[in-house]
Amino acid sequence: MLLWKRVHFHNASGLLTRFLPRRSQHHSSADADAVAVTRDLPNHNRRLPFRFCVWVALKFESLMDQHSRNEVSCTLATTEWCSLYWDALQLLKKSGIFISSESVRALIRTYSYMGLAEEAIQCFDRMSEFDCEPDAHAYNTILKVVLKKDLFVLAFSLYNVMLRSNSLPDDHTYTLLIGGFCKIGNLHAALEMLDDMSKRGVLSDVKTVLIDGFCKNGRTDEALSLLSLLRIDGFALNLQSYCSLINSFIHAKRYREAYVWYTKMFKMGIVPDVTLYAIMIRGLSEEGRVGEAAKMLDEMIGMGLVPDAYCYNALIKGFCDIGRLDQARSLQLEVSKDEQFHNAYTYTILICCMCRNGMVGEARKIFNQMEKLGCLPSVVTFSALMHGLCKAHRIEEARLLLHEMEIGRSPSLFFRLSQGSDRVFDNVQGIGMIRCNIWLEH
Repeated sequence: MLLWKRVHFHNASGLLTRFLPRRSQHHSSADADAVAVTRDLPNHNRRLPFRFCVWVALKFESLMDQHSRNEVSCTLATTEWCSLYWDALQLLKKSGIFISSESVRALIRTYSYMGLAEEAIQCFDRMSEFDCEPDAHAYNTILKVVLKKDLFVLAFSLYNVMLRSNSLPDDHTYTLLIGGFCKIGNLHAALEMLDDMSKRGVLSDVKTVLIDGFCKNGRTDEALSLLSLLRIDGFALNLQSYCSLINSFIHAKRYREAYVWYTKMFKMGIVPDVTLYAIMIRGLSEEGRVGEAAKMLDEMIGMGLVPDAYCYNALIKGFCDIGRLDQARSLQLEVSKDEQFHNAYTYTILICCMCRNGMVGEARKIFNQMEKLGCLPSVVTFSALMHGLCKAHRIEEARLLLHEMEIGRSPSLFFRLSQGSDRVFDNVQGIGMIRCNIWLEH
């Protein structure tokens, strides 16, 4: 604790040295006030940290860059410093010095930085004690805190209080609120916010956030209805929105519509990126149109884009699903020449497919190659292979593989297992299922 205090004291000293003017330079009224209210403090050791708190309260709004503000929050981020800052505010009030909204916001940011939402809310509530009316920055700061804790009723109440005050919501206010309501699927409230924003003439990219919110909640038709309304006002989809919309169609297995919107995007002159190509390759592969997915992979390479492991895995899985295992294996061997594609999920796809088709020996060979190539098997990989061994009546081999997984090849095996695949069973549940399968086969 002593070392921690020294570190924070050192940070405060450094910030004071960097931001406060030298004695030979002209002092602002705020700097003079900081010196005046701390000059008569009886405890000399307390004077510098207390002066730092007073200085922050008076000068925080002058720190324009985010890095400097974050440094202040980091320095104040202990119970002792926060208590000292409250004392500084009380002393400033007693001295008749004006306390701005930014003065208190500095402490709200610090509580937020410390993860103390309740204290941040109380701090905001106590602004009136210092005859201080919160501005839009203060409202946005506390809204961010309460939305992070999913306190949506409180967030809406704060918004209504804000409307009745002299601090009008800005684009950041609406972005926070609409994003928060979309997060919980309350898209009716999000639409109300959007309508209110439009009535108040606030311009923002928040419409894109709202369309993304509909898509992420599987409400694709509502996203389309909203888009029809927004187009009246001249709104046009950007690449991010096309990605969200097409991905939503594919999740709903509405592949034809996904491809229609993909074509529309090209007509609008928007060039797809790797993310959108990966979405389309997955959709075509899931629909069984693997040949078209392969052509799309060639198309993106021709455009100078570098496919990632997600693109290749979608296509490899597509080949496996239609029984073209040789092509899946050929593509896997091709991409495995590049170290960045040594992906455990790729090998798991092949092992699952081989085991389904009774090719347990080949699956075991791939499994044995994985660690040599730097790929660590996931629980799904172990499960697929053991299930295949059981079906092939190779019970003892499956039992040994289970033992190998439980003991682990290193103390961190279970952590590695949980990180090794895009689709992973819960460790306990997965092992329990495997044990059950082996027992039943035996």
